[in-house]
Amino acid sequence: MIIGIDCSSKDGSLALDDGSFFPLEFVEDIPQKLEDLKIEASDIEKILITEGPGSFASLRVGFGVAEGIALPWDIPIFGYSTFLAMVEGAPCGNLFPILPARRKVVYAAHFKKTERALLKIFTNKVLKIEVLVDYLRTEDTEPIIFGRGADVNEKLIQEEGYSIHSFPKIAPQLINLYRKKAPHTLNPKVPFYLAPSEAIRKREEAIIHIRRMGIKDIKEILEIEQDVFPVPWDADAFYLTIIKRDCFSIVGMIEGKVVGYLIGCPEGCKFHLMNLAIARVHWRKGFGRKMITYLLKELEKTKKIKTCYLEVRIHNNAAFELYKSSGFRMVGIKTGYYENGEDAVIMEIGV
Repeated sequence: MIIGIDCSSKDGSLALDDGSFFPLEFVEDIPQKLEDLKIEASDIEKILITEGPGSFASLRVGFGVAEGIALPWDIPIFGYSTFLAMVEGAPCGNLFPILPARRKVVYAAHFKKTERALLKIFTNKVLKIEVLVDYLRTEDTEPIIFGRGADVNEKLIQEEGYSIHSFPKIAPQLINLYRKKAPHTLNPKVPFYLAPSEAIRKREEAIIHIRRMGIKDIKEILEIEQDVFPVPWDADAFYLTIIKRDCFSIVGMIEGKVVGYLIGCPEGCKFHLMNLAIARVHWRKGFGRKMITYLLKELEKTKKIKTCYLEVRIHNNAAFELYKSSGFRMVGIKTGYYENGEDAVIMEIGV
């Protein structure tokens, strides 16, 4: 048996590969629902799950439920993009699936679907609803707008002359995606967040001043670099990056002291984020996320850069969590990338 779990919102749902569908009041009700259906974990061959975007709390609960079922029986978990599942069941046309993020802000994607192909225009964007409406005005073809984010912003969207369409239940579409061998993440460990939780946002209210890096900052930077990295950059590496006109180097300051820094360089239409560090005493205060957000906004202004990518040690769970919650997705592995032979995870985000 194969089961599909939609945990993109608090009222999750469950689908079975026999065509059954069960809406639920809460994602955490899934184990009880399986018990009511007399489905044992040993009966389950595979678990399919929405890996995001969606509700921060619901995604975490959904992943916990899936792992709780899967681990004792070594059941593989297949993670699928919530947007991909939404458009799977949608009709052909100019598709705009939307999910709620917070007040007046949505997660949005844009696909053009025909009988033969699905063209991704953009996906996994965090936008103010007004910005999305402005984008809709540039479209020559009537948009098909659907999803919980559209329902939440129904009044504003309809005032602009657009209709909101009903959308198919997401959990059954996971079964369809599996049968079509659609792209997925095998045994995903961290849900795909586009926006942080309320707790994280509050941490990010801490004051940090971000400015361009200068040569005079290298001494303070090296103190952090040598403390947080097993194989730190030397002074020359920072110096050469700072003097390169096309590279991007910033520092985060608190009360006149450097507490973090970020460095990267463009490579054609891509940007390589090469180094990001925060002083240990300031970990888990949201400063790393602030610097990433600052970088992505600056890259967006260039119009030339289309994606930003980075490498992170495969066992650096804290960094992996930071980048994934900032919108980066795993796109590959570089075997033996680091000096000690450790693999690197390649992560990327559209700009």
